[in-house]
Amino acid sequence: MVSIIVPVYNVREFLEASLESIAAQTYAGFECIIVDDGSTDGSGEMCDAFCAKDSRFRVIHQPNAGVGHARNAGLDEAKGEYILFVDPDDIILPTALEVAVNLISSGPYDWAMFDHTKVGLDGKPLEEEVFTDEEITFDGVYVANNICGKPSRTNMAFCVLWNKLYSREVLEGLRFLDIYTCEDMSFNLVVAQKTRKAIYKKSMQYFYRMRPLSLSNHGFGTYRALGRLMMMNMTEPLIILPQFRSIFLARLYRTFLSSRFDLEHRSDLKDYYRIFKPLKKKTFREYISCPDISLAEKARVVFLLSFPRLGRMLFRMKYR
Repeated sequence: MVSIIVPVYNVREFLEASLESIAAQTYAGFECIIVDDGSTDGSGEMCDAFCAKDSRFRVIHQPNAGVGHARNAGLDEAKGEYILFVDPDDIILPTALEVAVNLISSGPYDWAMFDHTKVGLDGKPLEEEVFTDEEITFDGVYVANNICGKPSRTNMAFCVLWNKLYSREVLEGLRFLDIYTCEDMSFNLVVAQKTRKAIYKKSMQYFYRMRPLSLSNHGFGTYRALGRLMMMNMTEPLIILPQFRSIFLARLYRTFLSSRFDLEHRSDLKDYYRIFKPLKKKTFREYISCPDISLAEKARVVFLLSFPRLGRMLFRMKYR
């Protein structure tokens, strides 16, 4: 059986369509756990009504505590052999579960991933894309390198939650951090350490709705800059295997730079240094001595951290 976990907070406009898309799955062996995270717009009542008409769905109501807490509550209740996360404003194709279950059960895979496309508020695709149904397999180091690499559509696919069917075994003991952004990236970095083998089918099975006011599309100012840094700070103790430490450390020091640039001349810079200074003190020697990070990158990062205003100027010249 598959346990589908849907965290809900004030998405009444899109919620019914999302739940209906889950109910329409061609793969029948699933339960859907909806976690109403203190909604105030009637979403909670909508969840109750939907569960009353479909016994495969049940709802947990909790005071507002954030999406991480909501997903953790769903994990605590999940009974399935596999776990799928669905965002409450998105749509999954009727074949999504069938495709994912067939993938993960086709070999000794810890999780399976399918493709997605972005849609607007009206549900229409925002760009034309070609999907090939190609299948590729990979290990956890490949996943971590993609999550920690330069931003791209492929890297986004490895960071997010909602395009993956996880085995219960690989998620055993894992929980989402209490952070307000990038909790999916942190979660998947930890999952990567436990991943022996996973599979990706380039088959579009998920409509990801772009909403200007959603958390993931909030922008890249103070909110995102501090959020990224906080996520790296809380994730650092969880990355313990040597081959993953080097990947994480490289990403950490790039995050130091990008967050510092984003916060230039902002009052929140003091919050940046509150996180940055103890984390740098804890990891700097390890970063400098890491053999898998090039001397050129280390020199560049150390220079730009030492002269942040010059770094900001060079950053603007390169990306303006």
